[in-house]
Amino acid sequence: MNKYIITFSILLYAIAVPFLEINNTHVFNPDWTPHVRIHEVWQLITNSSIGLLCLWLVWVKKETKISAILSLMITGGFLLAFALKGFYGGSMKYLDGSEKTLFGINIGIVGFGIAFLLLLTTFLQKRTLPKQFLFLIPLILLGSCKTEKPEISLKDGVVIENAQIISPEDQTLSPESYIVIDGDSIVFIGTDKPNVNGHFKTINAKGKYVIPGLIDSHVHVTGADALSDEEELQNPEIVTSFREQLPKSYLYFGYTTLIDLGTAKPERLADFQKAEIRPDLYFAGGGAVIGN
Repeated sequence: MNKYIITFSILLYAIAVPFLEINNTHVFNPDWTPHVRIHEVWQLITNSSIGLLCLWLVWVKKETKISAILSLMITGGFLLAFALKGFYGGSMKYLDGSEKTLFGINIGIVGFGIAFLLLLTTFLQKRTLPKQFLFLIPLILLGSCKTEKPEISLKDGVVIENAQIISPEDQTLSPESYIVIDGDSIVFIGTDKPNVNGHFKTINAKGKYVIPGLIDSHVHVTGADALSDEEELQNPEIVTSFREQLPKSYLYFGYTTLIDLGTAKPERLADFQKAEIRPDLYFAGGGAVIGN
């Protein structure tokens, strides 16, 4: 019976785990850094290789003790990592906040917990379980697990659908994604449709791109482009319309932060800041005047 218990645990960590993780939630997750992915693939190859070794030891060499110890280390290692997750910021939830569960319990804890207890039991007592039961457990676990999506409640929300996100960090373009905003905060980004309720409006960004706000580090917002001081005095209506439109024009082209590097009319900066819809504006101070 020991060899069936060991085989059951191997099916979990050497076959079921790669089946659940070789996809865009883990190995091909666009939000994971390349360094994280290499550790993930390393872990999958190592555990699966150990599983193959244990199968050979159990079924060819008839050696169960070493196989059981190795399988206990892998399943117990997962349970220990889960228990210590608060110390290093770990989580079994995906980046969108969802989690695979069975009867409300994380699927990994259920599967590895059962395997660990069965392996441990083989060392502590001689009771056995029907062989058919052991091979049904992986099928039950895979068939019964579900992904629970957290409910996002919005007070003043915006849900952007089908947007492709350009990342300047890793220079990638995401697949069509969902972005959920509540007030001034981005509360969700992911490729799976979120479970949203409350007060919000929806924007279909099909065929459009989302980027972080751009920064223009050299602007002069106090003058009216192409007009001299004299021409500004002669055309007050044009100047007023220009100043009203200027903050919106920067936003239209994606600029959310501006740095004004100097002006002879700093009082006009306050007029720009009064606009209800505008980028953030920073002023570097007036230029140094040096007499000859």
